[in-house]
Amino acid sequence: MMKKQFAHYDPAFFVVAAFWNWSISFIFFFFGNNIFRILGMEQLNYPIMFQLFMGLVFAFGVGYFMVSRELYTNRGILVAGTIGKMLVFLILAYHALVLKTIAVVLIIPGVVDAIFAVLFIKFLTRKHK
Repeated sequence: MMKKQFAHYDPAFFVVAAFWNWSISFIFFFFGNNIFRILGMEQLNYPIMFQLFMGLVFAFGVGYFMVSRELYTNRGILVAGTIGKMLVFLILAYHALVLKTIAVVLIIPGVVDAIFAVLFIKFLTRKHK
């Protein structure tokens, strides 16, 4: 019964994933250096690289929205998105906890991405009718 109920919410889940990416990309594209300054971090010397990354985050949000419209024909987007989200988590955690080059609070978006990745994997590995 839970699986059937979960299936009903799949499109909404992927819309939420899209909005998460769009929100993060917008906030950090326009306000990244301000956020870094508030967190006591150095501002970026070449913000173009970070802004390019935020552009890709936005583009993946478009992909998740496409998945919400056609759940079973856009699986490749979810495979790539799962890999990307896990890499974001691992890289943020490494920089915060091992290298100590970023504020630890920046792991939070990485944890959210890791949760999405796990849920993407759950969706990708379940049986579809």
